[in-house]
Amino acid sequence: MQQKYLSLPDKIKNIGFKKIPLHTCKGIEYITCNLLIGIKANGCYSIITIVGKKRKLVTKRIKKFEEELPSCVFFKPHKSHLINLLHVKEYSKKDNYIIMSDNSEVPLTKTKKNEYFKKMEILVI
Repeated sequence: MQQKYLSLPDKIKNIGFKKIPLHTCKGIEYITCNLLIGIKANGCYSIITIVGKKRKLVTKRIKKFEEELPSCVFFKPHKSHLINLLHVKEYSKKDNYIIMSDNSEVPLTKTKKNEYFKKMEILVI
């Protein structure tokens, strides 16, 4: 039986169509992965930032999101943040922060710096 392997660009295209459930106090909202900008840990909860929407508080730990979301696009630059690399706008060398598409600033730890730049190198044309 022959297996079909997807190239990284194909994997990224497919990620945009996958939906994840967000358990909020109002119920469950399903969003596509490409709309997810980032996730910030907040104790037993997580704060989700979605394109064009306000932040949402959900009842899932950041560790669970890290396990479920594809690592080729989602990256944990800090113990309390998980970001969608497709929404990175810039990197501030002076402050060692990653600026996201919604202009939020996410810290980048020294231990994750090399990994971040390797992942970005793959995604950038």
